[in-house]
Amino acid sequence: MPTPRALVENKREMFDGMRAYHTSEIAHTQHAIQILLALLAAAATVVVALLFPQTELQQTTLIAWSMTGIVSLCAVGVAFFAHLKISADHRTYANFGREYVATSDALGYYQPLTGSATALKANRNIGQGLGYRWTQLTIWALAAFLFLSTTLFSVLFTWPISSAEPQKKSPSTSCQCCAPSTTPSPSPPPICCPLAR
Repeated sequence: MPTPRALVENKREMFDGMRAYHTSEIAHTQHAIQILLALLAAAATVVVALLFPQTELQQTTLIAWSMTGIVSLCAVGVAFFAHLKISADHRTYANFGREYVATSDALGYYQPLTGSATALKANRNIGQGLGYRWTQLTIWALAAFLFLSTTLFSVLFTWPISSAEPQKKSPSTSCQCCAPSTTPSPSPPPICCPLAR
């Protein structure tokens, strides 16, 4: 059986462990959001360059869809790995929390105080919350915004270009206005438009 002093030291160690992994979770979340915001800034730069070019641009459709693909791939990758890292941090955090509660219980912190109906501690759910899920959802929401916004821009930007491409006329339906020729010609006569003669 651990001595009371050993239990107090273990309790302090568990608390420090929870704080360290909680700090790690916060830092990793900040890094992920910073990367996603940097991707957003890069995408906005490309959008402005395409909408207000300083020189004539070639292959604008390729540029727009390449931007969408690169930004979306990076955003999903950042969100995915941040999700895994935050989940791993929380598992360790929750383990420290369970041991912290068990140590506090062994020290009698959950027992009513002498002459009182209350105890020093009442919450046995320390470290077991689901707040980290909201953090993960926030990161995924930002990544989804990047994917949807860049895809929507590429669709709207390239749709007028593709619809404005000239359509080639078939020679069989083309019509040339002509007048009767008085000199023989070795080539076949042109197709004449009756209404324009």
